Amino acid sequence: MQTDKTKESMIEVDKELRGILGARPVTADELAKAQANLTLTLPGNWKRWTRCQGSLEQLVTFGLDDHYYETYAQRVRA
Repeated sequence: MQTDKTKESMIEVDKELRGILGARPVTADELAKAQANLTLTLPGNWKRWTRCQGSLEQLVTFGLDDHYYETYAQRVRA
């Protein structure tokens, strides 16, 4: 990370997000790739104990249902 470039980076992130909400919405291909990335990598996330622990922490921290991850992929695709 280059702290001297943080301002420029945040300006670019802001520009991208505003574009998504306005003149340049997400394409179907971009959406499909993002959905695949979020869902297809999910099983591999729990190969290590620390990742399992992180998922459990999210359940507790955000008050999620115990079965949250059972329907996660389906909800992301929706």
